[in-house]
Amino acid sequence: MDDQFAGKVVLVTGGSKGIGRATATMFARRGAKVAVADIDVKAGGATVAAINDAGEDSIFVEADLALESTARFMVQKTVAQFGRLDCAVNAAALVPDCASIADADLDVFDRMIAVSLRGVLASMKYEIRQMLGQGDGGAIVNVASINASRPQPMCPSYTAAKHGVVGLTKCGSIENAPHGIRVNAVL
Repeated sequence: MDDQFAGKVVLVTGGSKGIGRATATMFARRGAKVAVADIDVKAGGATVAAINDAGEDSIFVEADLALESTARFMVQKTVAQFGRLDCAVNAAALVPDCASIADADLDVFDRMIAVSLRGVLASMKYEIRQMLGQGDGGAIVNVASINASRPQPMCPSYTAAKHGVVGLTKCGSIENAPHGIRVNAVL
């Protein structure tokens, strides 16, 4: 462990596997206290167990980001456990759909937007409110996709959601830079 993030508190959505799990683990190894939020309780618990077994400090928060109340709760639980929120990584998303626009399932589209776009907005809403209340800045990283700049065929719902994530990131960045809160996206 190095102490690059010692004393920092990080919330990672979608932290049970993939990019989210790798991100949560990296922050913990570098000294941060980490809240792992995910809808997958078993995999999320395994991520937290692996982090804590390595001597780092993390908690699990069950989160269905299609629900705004979940976003509020995960920030509240993070702050209740660790006292503050310095950084958030919004990595929760559904896997890409595999249909042409002509064959798109609008129920799949609605669920994709609810989790992969609306969930990012709800998360940012409560993360930013917490950081503004602390008054000492913060950092938010939203996980978008290369599909946000170079769409691939057969992924209309996913592509639309990830374009939206980039738009939310730009808006959040402009609004919050004067308050010392950086908002970025990775594609």
